[in-house]
Amino acid sequence: MLEEYAGLADHLDAIRQWWREDPTTAIQRYENELRASERSSKATKMGDARRKVSQYFLRLRALCEKGMLDPELVAATLGDEPVQVFLLYIDSLDEIVRRVAGKPHKTAERDYFHSYLKKYFSDTATTDPWGLRNTAVSQVRTSEGGLRDNECCG
Repeated sequence: MLEEYAGLADHLDAIRQWWREDPTTAIQRYENELRASERSSKATKMGDARRKVSQYFLRLRALCEKGMLDPELVAATLGDEPVQVFLLYIDSLDEIVRRVAGKPHKTAERDYFHSYLKKYFSDTATTDPWGLRNTAVSQVRTSEGGLRDNECCG
């Protein structure tokens, strides 16, 4: 599980770069790219990365719900930060893909991992590890692993 997540590092970096370019327009830029007849190479790379990371979390949820993986073991090994990144950054982009396709967003992963954070990481459930979203998230993770108030985006 951790090995597979570690293998997603380049994909996560592509997603982080997309968001860092301008966090306030990241979602709209992606939607515009999806609607364009020709996508930029940067959007294509980020889209491929988004899909790979999203599929990882889809499989993880399915395995936990089927009892093939123990959610407590997942919490102990994976921790909270990857799930926070999924919920704040990747799931938002997944929703845009579905919207552009004219389909409702499937919220099974979102709902499952929100509950996961509340159950296993209630103290850090609203932490934004990248500090790029201007959501209700009130704290970001420091490079030392601690928390500080989010001054980045609002």
